[in-house]
Amino acid sequence: MKQIKEYFIIILVLVAPIILANIYYIDDIGRSTLGYRFWWEDGRPLSDLLMSVIMFSGTMADIAPVPLLAACIMLSWAFYRFGKEFFNNKKGLFLIPLSFLINPFFVEIFSYRFDSLTIIFSAVLSFAFLFNFSRNNYTNALINTALVVGVMCLYQASVNIVLIFISLSFFFDVYKLKKPFEIIKMSALRVASTLAGLAFYMKIILPLTLMSEHSDNHPRVSDNLITTVIDNLNAYYSYVQEVILPYGMGSYILPTLIIISLISALIVSYRYLKVNKGKFAWLIFAASFVIIFITPVAAIGSLLVLDNPMVRFARIYIGFGAYVLFVLFLATLACKESKVPSLFVLPLYLYMIVFTCAYANASKHQASVDKQVIDSIKGDTKEIDYNTNYIIFNGAPPRSSILLNSQRNFPLLDTLVVSYFGNWMWAYNYMSMNGLKQRDPGFNSEIVNTSIRDFCNYKQISRAQDYNLYHEGINLVVDFSKKDCMK
Repeated sequence: MKQIKEYFIIILVLVAPIILANIYYIDDIGRSTLGYRFWWEDGRPLSDLLMSVIMFSGTMADIAPVPLLAACIMLSWAFYRFGKEFFNNKKGLFLIPLSFLINPFFVEIFSYRFDSLTIIFSAVLSFAFLFNFSRNNYTNALINTALVVGVMCLYQASVNIVLIFISLSFFFDVYKLKKPFEIIKMSALRVASTLAGLAFYMKIILPLTLMSEHSDNHPRVSDNLITTVIDNLNAYYSYVQEVILPYGMGSYILPTLIIISLISALIVSYRYLKVNKGKFAWLIFAASFVIIFITPVAAIGSLLVLDNPMVRFARIYIGFGAYVLFVLFLATLACKESKVPSLFVLPLYLYMIVFTCAYANASKHQASVDKQVIDSIKGDTKEIDYNTNYIIFNGAPPRSSILLNSQRNFPLLDTLVVSYFGNWMWAYNYMSMNGLKQRDPGFNSEIVNTSIRDFCNYKQISRAQDYNLYHEGINLVVDFSKKDCMK
């Protein structure tokens, strides 16, 4: 229990800036103001059930930061159990599980007032995939199948954690010098459990629950898998290396991690060959190197088959932290459980704390800037009744000076700190929550396209510092570009 408390305190230090910033992040707006759930309709029925139980109701209420704190407790238990399973909770290796959180994209998950719990719970179930709950291998396989179904019913992208943990378990078996047949058998059972869980979810649960429309936000499995996988892999890799670090330094991260894991795998596998002889031992040796190159792909594995990439959705990169954990775990095995690899966790975790502080401050200040814009638009339209006009946006809205400065060190902030003033549903929910209640014209609708094209012919009713405002009929156009309509 002591280690669980210690993990909780360390995780709490990381999330405290987000709690103090007290922001409403995308879906939080609708759930906090309208009380709906809508997880079931996205193929996430367990998320729906979990939050309904917590709320004692099917209506969501804003009880932040309770969901996030509950998620941190769950994660603390998972880290403790991980250390116990693999290292018998050696004090020198205490930091290794924390490497799961060395993932800047994880900050978006922490930001959700509701989904922080559902998504992190899916990660905890992914950790449970590593643990032995029975001495019978086949019973464990059935439990793992159920865990994969649970992961998918909570948050589908978290299955990528499971894929990486299959690789982690393989190398732990090699490190423990298990017989070749035993390693092959256990690896096959893990893969079979995962495939069975995915098949059950895809064929039974998903058709019964999924109601959301096919869109860029909710893609489906592609009909042209080979081309789609290659294109998506290029899209995700290009985006990550662009935003993860400034000045193009992100391009060095993946090669560095692969080199570390490759050297570690060579050491662990060579030790194995010294003890085990025969063709099956050589098969294990060869498989080690194949797995090293497959595992980083597994970090986004389930996303590669979808018909369009969702590169700017930070939460889907939840598997990246699992890959960092895999690399440091493998390095620890190569060093015979020396604490040296774990020493790298401390500065990396401190970097995550700095990043989270920068994100929280930038988000809070951006919310202040957004509120000023909303108040200005509301003042300019004070003679127009609520819910009678459509508001259409043109151009880029103002961004906080704190955000723009922080982006120089942390390019990912441009994605994480949401720009709400666009022609999408959350703009209108966000404005409504802040006192400006007007109608949503619909994403990429005829109203939006026509108004953006023709607003220079509309009546200009305001010229503010951040925008010009035009009105025609029931259409209001907020032009952040301040286009010169006299030309």
